[in-house]
Amino acid sequence: MMSARKCRAWGCVVLSIGFLTGCFAHVEHLPKADPRVPSFQPLPQRSPLLVGIALSGGGSRAAYFGAAGLEALAYIRQGSDQPSLLEQVSHISSVSGGSLASSYYVTHKPPSDVRVLTPNGSLTPEYRSFFDVPRDDGQELPALTGIAPVLQRPLV
Repeated sequence: MMSARKCRAWGCVVLSIGFLTGCFAHVEHLPKADPRVPSFQPLPQRSPLLVGIALSGGGSRAAYFGAAGLEALAYIRQGSDQPSLLEQVSHISSVSGGSLASSYYVTHKPPSDVRVLTPNGSLTPEYRSFFDVPRDDGQELPALTGIAPVLQRPLV
């Protein structure tokens, strides 16, 4: 067995080596930037319109209200040749019950290359089937009611 004195001495040596290695650093010398050449790639051109949605909480009522609001945004456009406002949404923020509607929308909506509205202003078949869910009697329920089974499940 090592004596306590030798153990302390080896500890000091190891500790000193650890401290000294921090003093040695490799410095990478980079060439100077050319002011005539851009340092970063230019950002892609984006629409000046920034659309965000905030869905508040409040349980199942907030979830249904948020779902109905998302469907209402699907029908709004700035002009007849413009895409739906829902297609232009880039940010969604939600809490509590509103998160049920927003998470269902984000996880179940059709792919981004599918248009929301047809040229005549009605929903495309993909979005119509997304927003409508058949009832037991064959009728369609509006407003993203695919969320209804989620809301009716007991939370365990």
